[in-house]
Amino acid sequence: MSGNLGDVYHEPADPASYGTAWKLWDATGEKKERITEYLQGEDAYTLHKPARRHFPRNVTYADNIDESWQTDLSDFQSLKKDNDGFSYILCVIDVFSKFAWAVPLKDKSAPSIIKGFQTIFKTTDRRPTRLFSDKGKEYINKTFQKFLKENNITYIHTHNPDIKCSIVERWQRTIKSKLFKRFTYTEKYRYVDGLLDDIVDAYNHTFHRSIKMRPVDVTPDRVIRKRVALGSSIKILSRMDFYMFLPSNASPEVYPDNTTCHFKTELAQRMDLHGHWQAALIELHYPNTIAPVVQGDNDISLVTDNVIDTVSARPGSFNSTFEFLTAIENALKALADDSGKETKYFVLLPDQRLRFLPFDVDEKTKVHFSPRLALQLGLPHAGPYPANEEICGVKPIDISLGVPSQMFIYMDVLEEQIVGHTRAPLLRTVPVDTKAQYGSMTVVHFDHPIYFDLRTKSFDTLEIYIKDHAGRNVLFDFGTTMTRQDHITEYYLRQTGGGQYYAGSSYQKRHGIGSWLGGLFRTVLPLLKSGATAVGRKAARAGAHVLADVASGDPIADSAKRHAGEAVQNLKRRAAAAMSGSGRSIKRKRLAPKRHSAAKARSRRSHTPDYFT
Repeated sequence: MSGNLGDVYHEPADPASYGTAWKLWDATGEKKERITEYLQGEDAYTLHKPARRHFPRNVTYADNIDESWQTDLSDFQSLKKDNDGFSYILCVIDVFSKFAWAVPLKDKSAPSIIKGFQTIFKTTDRRPTRLFSDKGKEYINKTFQKFLKENNITYIHTHNPDIKCSIVERWQRTIKSKLFKRFTYTEKYRYVDGLLDDIVDAYNHTFHRSIKMRPVDVTPDRVIRKRVALGSSIKILSRMDFYMFLPSNASPEVYPDNTTCHFKTELAQRMDLHGHWQAALIELHYPNTIAPVVQGDNDISLVTDNVIDTVSARPGSFNSTFEFLTAIENALKALADDSGKETKYFVLLPDQRLRFLPFDVDEKTKVHFSPRLALQLGLPHAGPYPANEEICGVKPIDISLGVPSQMFIYMDVLEEQIVGHTRAPLLRTVPVDTKAQYGSMTVVHFDHPIYFDLRTKSFDTLEIYIKDHAGRNVLFDFGTTMTRQDHITEYYLRQTGGGQYYAGSSYQKRHGIGSWLGGLFRTVLPLLKSGATAVGRKAARAGAHVLADVASGDPIADSAKRHAGEAVQNLKRRAAAAMSGSGRSIKRKRLAPKRHSAAKARSRRSHTPDYFT
């Protein structure tokens, strides 16, 4: 009996090797009592039996084979002398099928990681759609990212240092457990001569309890042909969705005042929705004709004794820097009332900086520029400057600085979100390609849409606004914009991380909470969250006091420091009161938990372990 069990348990290529009591019973058919007795005498089992600790975690979803792979490195540097200098094992697993690969590496540089994946790709035609990993430098470097792009693989990494890619980490535990059990049995530490391949192959041919089959048996054909038996009860997660394409020129006969940046579209039919619905911007098409000089940001003023004379440079786009400077010169000529004179107002220096020449005015006269115009002209600030003195630019003239770096897309049927110091139905913020060729079209596609609740479920029109950071309409010289939205119900977020930033938040990176609220959320909420967990009601009460102070106008930092100190002093007094009594009573309190723990330990030692629980 023991010989048969030992042959199975110590054969690395056998699916039941170095596994649990259940797997050994399934492979041999021996009685459970005999298997338990055998395993109790096996150091390879008893020395490596892990302690089980269960913590609730979010579920990881995958809809199909090779939709998501997870990868991580296992550190075997302590065994590199026994394995020809190989220090790491690249572990990769398909989330859906649980099929796994393991490749030994000598280091964790980008070329080594790429070589490891190339080794995997040579053994199979399978390729992942998305690859998940932790935020290790071996994955986020440019060399490896280029390799992924060449293979059309979307890369996503986690940000939490404690909760990473759970499935591949569980796969790593399986590999290490089997390897070290083998090392204990053979007293040899070499795995590169076929032992690792045997263990990986055995794993892929082992019944997996989460998918109810062997990973090697999961194929695309089986996934497609899987059917529910007639009469079976099923539970359906309803996820209804539909898409809308809204071009800015869709309803000119109904809404003739529509523009490229603000348009209202009449839908083909009225939408009457039921349930909880959300919407997200999936795609945006916009023309690269954004005017760099707009009305309101193109003013130049002369101020003398509270008398203000203001002229505006021509708004719109310009084909060249010379054309832009001509518009500035015409504005200055009108401001100085020198329409009939040949006067020079500025000099363009060789490094493309401007030097404005003095006006023929008294020393009390000041000149002002609109902030955005001053930025485009390379001036250090908007003014005021003495009008009778030279004004030198500190940076080269740059017309493109008038183009906003991002656009804010709003839709009227959305619930309002916090945007800076106000609330608005924000749909998405979109970066602007300021280097694109004038007149071309740019298409921005969002792989990780951010969904917002709908304010109204019944509507027959949709209104879109495109604004800049200051809330002004983004002006286009010509062209048509088009938005593509996804409307869904019963939506749940399947993604814990995305690209270079977390995509699961309802507030987008760098936008949303701003002004004094930004400091409030950064300072107070950590106190309420971590402090309340650590010390109970005292920290929560301190956080509430901070909120009250901020609401009354007190500075956040001062209030947080003051109330945090009060909470600490209260906790010290409470701890001192709890320890009142003589030295013997304090000692008895201190030792009581230890005696209780020792009693528990004796109880555990006297109980025979059940290897099938």
